Amino acid sequence: MQSHPLDPIDTVDFEQECGVGVSVTPEQIEEAVEAAINRHRPQLLVECYRFNMALLMGEARVVLKRAGGKMIKNEVDMQVLHLLGPKMDADLEKKPKVAKARLEETDWRTAKDVIENGETTD
Repeated sequence: MQSHPLDPIDTVDFEQECGVGVSVTPEQIEEAVEAAINRHRPQLLVECYRFNMALLMGEARVVLKRAGGKMIKNEVDMQVLHLLGPKMDADLEKKPKVAKARLEETDWRTAKDVIENGETTD
């Protein structure tokens, strides 16, 4: 209302944008979550429960703006459990961190000298 301070407000358009009278059925939520899971199925099967489930919930939320977040989360949890089965001990472990390759100290100094001086030290 502050971005459009004009007095004649189109109430039909306003109510439509606010979601007045919109109802989301459990079937619609199920279909939206199923579509999101199908898009990410290969990666989900590889990563199992280490996959970022918020990605699935976010995609379902984009399709169903007025759906309750708790209902979407419950549906995602239920469908992922059905797809992957119960969590195993391996799923409860943390992801191993990937070590970044570090330059050796001599390589770092050489790279620093080249950047500062603009010439190589041979």
